[in-house]
Amino acid sequence: EAVFSSQGSGKGARQANHAIPLRILVLPRPSGMKDQIAERRQQLIDNQKKQNGLVKLFRRCAAGEIDSRQFFEELPRHWSSEAGNRLQGQGWERRGKGSDFRELSRSFTTILDSRSDDRDDVVQEEMDRLAELEVASRVAFFSEMLCLRFPGSYPVLNEPVWLFLQDVAFSAPRGASEGARYIYLAKTLRASLLDNPSYPAKNLAELDTV
Repeated sequence: EAVFSSQGSGKGARQANHAIPLRILVLPRPSGMKDQIAERRQQLIDNQKKQNGLVKLFRRCAAGEIDSRQFFEELPRHWSSEAGNRLQGQGWERRGKGSDFRELSRSFTTILDSRSDDRDDVVQEEMDRLAELEVASRVAFFSEMLCLRFPGSYPVLNEPVWLFLQDVAFSAPRGASEGARYIYLAKTLRASLLDNPSYPAKNLAELDTV
């Protein structure tokens, strides 16, 4: 995850991130990708049925109505493999159980309530805030919540993504903050999909499963 380690923040990092031209990536075409994408589309459909409850859970935690432990215990009702809307495999629970879900929920609801044309900047600022607070679940879990809510805009950060980025020698802007690096990746993947209109995956959530 070193490619997204914090190395700067603030207005200067945002301006630098906006100024650097995007690189168009060669997108992967593994065998069986159409079946993978069809399965992911079903997961996104299943997620739509769970989104209202999931958002309410975040808002309750952000407002202090429940604590981090209660959030973690209630989460599987709204996001899990059994519910059909979990994009990543098992393993996150061991690392994320003791996370500060109050602060994470505050960040997530701030992003939900932001204007669409401001959202990238808000995501960047909130990811940097969570990095400064050292919230453990700010990477894999938080990015999946963003991807589920905004599948066309934000990628999941997980091991297959790290391996893909290494394989294509992806490099985020030097000196950018953790949040700025995430937004730069998001913009790069969006641009790469736009540049390949015939590519089977049509959004970042579908590209993730490929």
